[in-house]
Amino acid sequence: MSSAPLSSAPPNASPNAPSNPSSGPPSSTSLPSASDLSTTITKLEQSTWEALKRHGSDLLPYLSADCTMHFPLGASLSTNLEPSISDVLAADAYVPWKHYEMLDVKVIPVGKEGAVISYKVTAWRGDEEMEALVGSTWRLEVGEWKLVFHQQTPF
Repeated sequence: MSSAPLSSAPPNASPNAPSNPSSGPPSSTSLPSASDLSTTITKLEQSTWEALKRHGSDLLPYLSADCTMHFPLGASLSTNLEPSISDVLAADAYVPWKHYEMLDVKVIPVGKEGAVISYKVTAWRGDEEMEALVGSTWRLEVGEWKLVFHQQTPF
């Protein structure tokens, strides 16, 4: 992929968001080519950031039932930990991201039904700016891409 930044649009103009924000990730009945896979996974990852600009609960349709997430300072979320991913994302205390930029995006196929995406991100919410190396693993489940693992490492 190009190293040109992939960033969020200004408020009220989110071209990266799905046409129906609550519909979740797109379905697929056949495996994409390598270039199509890269485009598909990159768009899905952008869609997750767009979801997090609205509310944490908007991310839930993208997640696999066994999704695990690791964040800076040792924070981990999964379906079998308390609080669960859905508890945290649906909480009233969730603070949406305002803007993000993805750089140096790389997508690597993993078998026939998976892919890893890695990139650098700078994201803002409130007065907070976050810079991190990000890795996400996506898996094709019954024709639908789902996020299985996500990690952010600050730099």
